[in-house]
Amino acid sequence: MGSSIDLEGVAVRLLKPGVKMNINGTMVRPFLERTGSDSRHCIFVHGDADLSFGDVRLKSGGGDAGHKGVRSIISALGTESIPRVRLGVRRTADKGKPERFVLTKFSNSEKAAFVQMIEKAAAMVRDHIQAQFGGESIGDERNLVI
Repeated sequence: MGSSIDLEGVAVRLLKPGVKMNINGTMVRPFLERTGSDSRHCIFVHGDADLSFGDVRLKSGGGDAGHKGVRSIISALGTESIPRVRLGVRRTADKGKPERFVLTKFSNSEKAAFVQMIEKAAAMVRDHIQAQFGGESIGDERNLVI
């Protein structure tokens, strides 16, 4: 599922792959090809069980750190040089394998904290796009993969 937004004068295309996280790279690559873009103009946002709930970090590239969705995107695009925004989803009571807790529902207090986390991530994405692509003249469209 995709859509487009204008982000401070930069046209940005958004993609929510709409498939299981472990195979989302199969949707990302065709999206970039269909829009005439490549991994240099891509940033993705994902939940990360290695970060505490509410923590938001920008990572400029690197390995998948065991995250199967990140692995799928790296494999599909053939590069680890893909910026990503990592959203902390591990709550203090969460123990064991992420599969046991990443799909559980948020409490009401967690929902409020989640909104703040998304706002922080959106600001990080906006700042990254402006810093990396704002003055670049390779066309007027950029792609943001969510």
